[in-house]
Amino acid sequence: MNTIDDLALQAAKDEKVFEELLIKNKGFIIKCAYEVTKKFISEHDDEWSVSIIAFSDAVKAYEHEKGSFYAYSKLLITRKLIDYYRTEKNITTKYQLIHQFTT
Repeated sequence: MNTIDDLALQAAKDEKVFEELLIKNKGFIIKCAYEVTKKFISEHDDEWSVSIIAFSDAVKAYEHEKGSFYAYSKLLITRKLIDYYRTEKNITTKYQLIHQFTT
């Protein structure tokens, strides 16, 4: 039986394996996103898309020698969501400033 680490390595080379890995780990991805956002994430939220991209990046960049795939993918999901919120905050702040000076 393949471990998650082995599956991640296979998924980096095989799109079908990646899709199966993604389906099997939706709960894990949602849990990681919840730990950052402190809110329920559905598949219709931007945070879900950010998390999926981070999970995909983790699959592509994962190296077995550097530790557990779950730990690595959780780290990437966390970092991508933090970056997403920082970007959103900057966009909102810029919009508020523009609105303040144009009204």
